[in-house]
Amino acid sequence: MPSRVLILSSPEDAHATKVAQHLTELNVQTVFWRYDPFVHDCQLNFAVGTDRREFKFNNGSAMIDMTSFDSIWHRRPGSLNVKQFFEPWIASMIEVEATHALRGMLYSLPRLWVNFPARDAVASLKLFQLEVAKNIGMAVPETIVTNEPESAKAFYEKMSGQVIYKLISEKSNFSLPHYEFPHGIPTLPVRDLDVSHFDQVRHAPHLFQERIQKKADIRVTVIGKKLFASHIESQAGKGKLDWRTDYGVPMKTWDLGDQLAEKCMQLLINLGLNYGAIDFCLDENEQHVFLEINSAGQYLWLEEPTKTDLSKEMALLLGGKSDPLVSYEHAAFGNANGNHP
Repeated sequence: MPSRVLILSSPEDAHATKVAQHLTELNVQTVFWRYDPFVHDCQLNFAVGTDRREFKFNNGSAMIDMTSFDSIWHRRPGSLNVKQFFEPWIASMIEVEATHALRGMLYSLPRLWVNFPARDAVASLKLFQLEVAKNIGMAVPETIVTNEPESAKAFYEKMSGQVIYKLISEKSNFSLPHYEFPHGIPTLPVRDLDVSHFDQVRHAPHLFQERIQKKADIRVTVIGKKLFASHIESQAGKGKLDWRTDYGVPMKTWDLGDQLAEKCMQLLINLGLNYGAIDFCLDENEQHVFLEINSAGQYLWLEEPTKTDLSKEMALLLGGKSDPLVSYEHAAFGNANGNHP
């Protein structure tokens, strides 16, 4: 019987669609599903403690048996769509109940996850990432998070003005008004002019970081036990500080060296991930400085300039044709042998 892969995304997602095409070529069946219809637009049956496990949705005219999948790609699942009721508290309670029900049911599926949702959530915490990277021996920029204006000023002076500001969470971009352009806050330099407005820091935690004088940016994409490093000539374009503002610069494959490559794999193991996009910058001394890891990072933009078929590699992992880096037991329970801690 062919393998089956559940893709928690929509067919409009270019990454998911391309991977699904590769899976079809591998004789692997794929099903797309998102969280949107959950609660009101599907019928659910879930059973625990019986002779057989049951976890099925009647989603419109299609029945989805969640236990029939060999692997699950937690790509872009969307969010619950809870109807409004006369009493607002009813909708709020339903959302909490439905969220915990859905998470509990999904997390209980002992399958290959890319990535296990709870691990995705923890891995998205930038401050935690920095600690994990530092503890395995990666170079990291000096960083502070503060809501004290004087601490921000002292850090700026300590760094001789070589400081950047970035959002603590990329999700904060979703709070910006839709008419803002560009829709999103890139990494920004802190200027002398900005210091005079540091009294505003007291309103929320702010992340300030040492500005690395860099020669280039390095993107490392880990898919299962395979690692692909790319060199981005960020200093040749408009995105000298944040290369994401200019994808038109030259890119090529890159040799990390065995020692750093092993640390990258260890980073994902420690975070419980089977996929991750790691960003380094290459400083003036040719040292790789860790910036962050995105457990759902995009990669299609890398395929053509580097001639690397990352979509196919993802399909091979999901289709059981290549080995995962972490097991379900490791991702769910936090240790490699599957025993509860």
